[in-house]
Amino acid sequence: MSASVSASGAGETKTSAPQFAELAKYGGEDIASAAVLRQHFSIPEDDCHSLTDGVTWARRLGPQTNNKLPIILCAGASGCAMFYKAMAERLADFYEGPVVIVDRYGIGLSDRVAGQRNDLDLWSRQLDELVKSLGYEKAHFMGSSFGCAVLVYFESKFPARVASLGFISACIGGAGPKAAFQKVKIIKKLAACCCCLTQVVLTKKFAVKKLYARCDGQVEEGADAVGLPIAKAMYRVKGTAAAWADQMLSKGQFEVHRDGLFDKFEGLASRDVPMSVPW
Repeated sequence: MSASVSASGAGETKTSAPQFAELAKYGGEDIASAAVLRQHFSIPEDDCHSLTDGVTWARRLGPQTNNKLPIILCAGASGCAMFYKAMAERLADFYEGPVVIVDRYGIGLSDRVAGQRNDLDLWSRQLDELVKSLGYEKAHFMGSSFGCAVLVYFESKFPARVASLGFISACIGGAGPKAAFQKVKIIKKLAACCCCLTQVVLTKKFAVKKLYARCDGQVEEGADAVGLPIAKAMYRVKGTAAAWADQMLSKGQFEVHRDGLFDKFEGLASRDVPMSVPW
């Protein structure tokens, strides 16, 4: 990482720490915590929300002094919220109101939470507390890919917090055929039998390295380049691989791939929550 790279409001990057000096290749989890990451990128205190389970990074963009509810943008399964910064700025200009980008626990600049499953329940509680921390009773929510599934589940737990929902390339729908899900069940049983081995194979030896290399491709496909150094550094934070394995092997994740949280979606529709699902 070059000293000339800036997180554009997240702070100038520093190169004094050895683990930040070279991000071209995945070097393992050599960054002690997300707090070290935030310090390295000189993250303003206003972006850091101390919630029950840890510190959540969330940034407000656009006008701050009006009576409009914020739009909270929830990112997909991989990558960091700063990848969505340019998109959020354009959305804020169009909306003429505040837009918030946020990292879920376990990725980006938010904490890796020890002793808690990194799953839909944790993230729902995180979003509920974040709305209050931002000074609101409710908000509009927009999700991208897996972030849409998070929001459907969140609304089922905290419907009073949701003014409306917007979905982009939603990871909702499920595998469908029962036979297809049988394969998922087999994988889940194997994972339960050898969880530690699964984490090593799924994350440290395969998935995380692939995701690390994928960061450059995300920028090529339109992600905000300002998020690239953060996205790469985040995979080197201690606990990220375990959090990723937890996410992929959680009950909620399998429900998403099985039936797309269809029961939650039915409940959402029955409550007449305003939704936008572009095709």
